[in-house]
Amino acid sequence: MKAALLLCLALPLLGQKKMAVTIDDLPWVGQNVPAAEAAAGTRGLLRVLKQAGVPAIGFANGNKIYGREDTAAWSAVLRLWIDAGFDLGNHTYSHQDLNKLTEDEYRRDVIEGERPWREWMARDRPRSRIFFRHPFTHTGGSAEKRTAFEAFLASRGYSVAPFTIENADYLFESIRARLEAKGDRDKAKEVEAAYLAHTAAMTGYFEQLSTSYFGRDIAQILLIHTNELNHRNLAAVLDALRRRGYRFVSLDEALRDPAYKTEDRFVGQFGPSWVHRWSIALGKKMDMRNEPDPPRWVLDLDKELRSAR
Repeated sequence: MKAALLLCLALPLLGQKKMAVTIDDLPWVGQNVPAAEAAAGTRGLLRVLKQAGVPAIGFANGNKIYGREDTAAWSAVLRLWIDAGFDLGNHTYSHQDLNKLTEDEYRRDVIEGERPWREWMARDRPRSRIFFRHPFTHTGGSAEKRTAFEAFLASRGYSVAPFTIENADYLFESIRARLEAKGDRDKAKEVEAAYLAHTAAMTGYFEQLSTSYFGRDIAQILLIHTNELNHRNLAAVLDALRRRGYRFVSLDEALRDPAYKTEDRFVGQFGPSWVHRWSIALGKKMDMRNEPDPPRWVLDLDKELRSAR
């Protein structure tokens, strides 16, 4: 009786951790992938998200639609997200690096990248702001460039989409695809298992780091990509996160967490998690040396496969 009472008292505390899922590089990642294959993978991803009750947001690159001969087919792939009730954000037209282009060049890429949003989101589900995700999460290599670009984004009604957790899915997918192309499906399965383990390691690391900064669990924002790896493994990723106590929320809701009011003062040539970025404003030492790397054997396998090309 006493044990049952304690369990009932504990139940409201379960699932209180929040996470938003953000998915980059829509409509699909992969060279020479037919639109029909991308559509099948997209339907699979969307089915998993729907079944898990995840209000994800996808960030699209316009050149993956309008820069192809089969524009209609690729438009239909992206339209699947809208028809399934998910939001879209802008990831620029051609996924260029802010650190490598002039401000004018990059602004043009952002404006051109608005086309998918204007054609579908603005018409079907208008909202007061658009989310922007920086390619490579590079926010500007100098303070001047970053400040000017942020002012430009604000002038066009954008809010920046940060992230706190990423899992190098692009690396694991690249290795998996090359192994399967060679017919080595057993090793590809090992890579997929390593991906799930690395996702757990990264989640645990950023939970611990953010808790050390704020003294509590904060709403986390996961960054992943539209690819075959996640088509096959997203259900397992989401199940593992739910077992860690996460409830999936929209990006809007995650950003209501007071942690996201912490100033991001980071300026640099790379794109770390916002948890690392906040360390500057919080007076902490930014130290990414303890952030988990993918397993050494996975990194070695990547090098081996690259050298064998």
